[in-house]
Amino acid sequence: MKKLLAIALTTVFVLALATSVCAAPNTNRRWKSYEVDSGVIDPAAYYHYELQGLDKVWHTGGNFSKGAIYKSLEDLLIAEVAGITRQTLSGLSASEIRDIAHKRDVTYYITEIDGLTDQIWAVQVETEPGESGRLVQDFETAYGPYGGLIKDADGSVPSGGEDKWFFKPGQDGQWQTTVGEDYVGNYFHMDQLAYTSDGTIRRYMSISSPWSHAFLKEDMSIEGRAEIADSFTMDNIAPGAEFFSDWWSMF
Repeated sequence: MKKLLAIALTTVFVLALATSVCAAPNTNRRWKSYEVDSGVIDPAAYYHYELQGLDKVWHTGGNFSKGAIYKSLEDLLIAEVAGITRQTLSGLSASEIRDIAHKRDVTYYITEIDGLTDQIWAVQVETEPGESGRLVQDFETAYGPYGGLIKDADGSVPSGGEDKWFFKPGQDGQWQTTVGEDYVGNYFHMDQLAYTSDGTIRRYMSISSPWSHAFLKEDMSIEGRAEIADSFTMDNIAPGAEFFSDWWSMF
């Protein structure tokens, strides 16, 4: 008997790695880069960059979460350096644009954004001939749609966004989440029993949450007689006020 379950969730927990780039002294077209910072970024920043299709950003400050960020070095130079325009850089290669940055003594940073976990929960029970095995799972998961940014701290969920969640600034200026009245929530609940009288149980878990800072990673294989009971709960965003528990019955 073989059973396999793999649940893929949307990755929102991300690792930001910042690299500083500058010209080596007294050299031409030779550059040095240094890893200067890395860490987990907040969900609001991740969604902002993800929706723009960005996996890296350019910036002049060491902390990319503060100040302006740009999609390319070209955009950074045009915005940050006097006398450089789109026409100035038109037709230049990436190497030539870097040369200009170094000639103008511009130290810039490139922050790469990468997923911290695979967001997978997978279990397999494989029994030897003549032996028994069980894989019993009871899970409930929801990931309601993202609606975007509400820029006004006193703003409300826009019409048509009743089943979505949003970012909006709090009174302290920090981003916080708000949801429509019909939002189903963002959560993953699992109860599981894996058993074999003789065989192999394989488990791969790679789950993280920026909301609670929870992190779970496991890659294991057990041979012989084994029985493993799991109970896992990850609640990221609470449902809306008009949410009802058996929402899946609508489909």
